[in-house]
Amino acid sequence: MPDVNTNLTNHYEDSYMKFDAAAHMIEDREDKNNFHKLEATTQICSILYVFVNRGLQDLRDDVDLWETVHIADNVIQHLRNLRTLFRAHSDENQATSLEFALQLSKCWHGILSYQQLATSKEMRAEAYDRITKLINLFNRYPTADEHSLGHYLSNHAGENWLPFPFMGILNDLFDEQLELKDKSNLISVIKIISHIIESFNVHS
Repeated sequence: MPDVNTNLTNHYEDSYMKFDAAAHMIEDREDKNNFHKLEATTQICSILYVFVNRGLQDLRDDVDLWETVHIADNVIQHLRNLRTLFRAHSDENQATSLEFALQLSKCWHGILSYQQLATSKEMRAEAYDRITKLINLFNRYPTADEHSLGHYLSNHAGENWLPFPFMGILNDLFDEQLELKDKSNLISVIKIISHIIESFNVHS
């Protein structure tokens, strides 16, 4: 017994290919004469196919643009939150705060997600480059291994764990800032984050 579903699928695919081929004739001047020789039904369906296809492409472009803006808005907020957290740490040592570490990790994951998604999106090149440099900086501070600040934040420090080396990094940042003030690494990071936000052409 013939498979009805298979026959329907094949019929649909054949019709689609026929309309697609005819639609290309509309775009190609050399094939326009051949297009006029097609059956009236095929011509009408092909023209409708072209309009629907263009409408879907416009809709897809609008969705892509909205996603781009949405992703950019999200990362700007994550950057602002990250800066606020580091400013709070510069005022009072947050090295032993589980909530502080959790919020820091959440911001960091939002920034990492942007950096990964932005490679296939139309993003501001300057902002993307600066975020990449910030990520590389965190992944190398104070050492470029599993004891880096970026490593602990990437592994959700504060969610279920608060490792001593991570607390040590935060503590060192705070102590250094007390000693060096504006020349400390903590203040430098805050300035870097502000520059990244500004590179999105928004008020910081």
